[in-house]
Amino acid sequence: VMIVGKGYVRFHNASTGQQIRDSLPTGLPTGVGVATEGTYFLPISASKDKSNEPGIVAIDTKTMLIKGTSRSRKKETAGNLLFYENDVYSVTHNSISSYPQLATKIKDTETRLAVNPLDPIGLLDLAMLQHDDGRLQPAIESYRKALANKPNEDTRAKSREKLFEAITELLQNDFSAGEKMLDEYKTLCEVEIPKESTEAQRNMLAAEELRRKSNFFCLVAKGKEIQGKLLDAFDAYMQFGTLVGNKEMIPVFGELNTNARPDVWARGRIQNMIKQATPVQRKPLEDKVVSEWKKVQESNDLEKLRGFVKVFGGMFEAGTDAKISLADKLSATANEDDGREAEYMLLAIRDGDGEATSAARATEALARLYIRKGLLDDAVGMYAELGKQHAKIVIRDGKTGADYFNDLCLLYTSPSPRD
Repeated sequence: VMIVGKGYVRFHNASTGQQIRDSLPTGLPTGVGVATEGTYFLPISASKDKSNEPGIVAIDTKTMLIKGTSRSRKKETAGNLLFYENDVYSVTHNSISSYPQLATKIKDTETRLAVNPLDPIGLLDLAMLQHDDGRLQPAIESYRKALANKPNEDTRAKSREKLFEAITELLQNDFSAGEKMLDEYKTLCEVEIPKESTEAQRNMLAAEELRRKSNFFCLVAKGKEIQGKLLDAFDAYMQFGTLVGNKEMIPVFGELNTNARPDVWARGRIQNMIKQATPVQRKPLEDKVVSEWKKVQESNDLEKLRGFVKVFGGMFEAGTDAKISLADKLSATANEDDGREAEYMLLAIRDGDGEATSAARATEALARLYIRKGLLDDAVGMYAELGKQHAKIVIRDGKTGADYFNDLCLLYTSPSPRD
């Protein structure tokens, strides 16, 4: 059974009710679709960010995959669909429209290209029709031919845009099949800006480039993760996390109506990936995190340290080291808010469910923080805790919890100079 929802379709076993595969994102339906020869055609609205026109999604009901999306050249929104003879009809609340079926249009275009096989406009038209028909591989080849035959500026821009969309769909449906196109796909992320563009046009094209880069890193990261290539996925998530300098929300590809700050979304995906990884898979990931931590330490940059803690603060020993290091730096400032943030950070490590060494190190750092703040009773309490609960744990500079407690005792029992 195929169920059409608000922005997705999903498939269930009719006997058990169990969902068979992941939901397929489609876009918001604008009417009832129609099925023919194993394909269900669903009319959808324009994307929320207006980057894509309204259109019709072709869903293969046998493979349970999206074959392609036919976009309206005139930006017309389709209604309820039906087939009659060689035409497709769309019925909305106030109009009826008819369109020739793709097979007829493709045949006409191929007849036109027989006269001039290198016509870039004809090749683009053919590619778009093949794309609409869900034949992504032939469409990609036709887009490439259109670009290779000296198209004018408008045809070139349109061909690059549609080629990007076709490879996007291929990677989304079958990442392994499209993986060999990743270098080409990355190049297509760079939007060419004409010299005579106005400031408004430049801003619009810059936003389009950001959207394409977002798509690229999301698809690569998710695809590599599915393949089990977690280090490659890690790198792609990290690159996504640096988009726009983490200063604004951006759309997340494949997650309908979702805007997120890149670093927050990337952190969630990385944490989930590490949580799901096997012990064998976790080791190279941990090594990668340690490598990143060494770079941050060498930079001695507070903002980079903050960024590292945001992503890796709860992961591995390096993440704990970074949190304690950040807390130390914050507690050393005169800013009251920084001191409070440092205390909360250290208390979370001390009272958490992590390993004993991390709790001991956080306790010692809290003791130093309380001394800086003049809270000596609290500091003594932390040293007493080190002596009782963490006596044998090596914390810093080769000293154990017992060593720190004994140093405190010697300080209080030693005679003063006046004695």
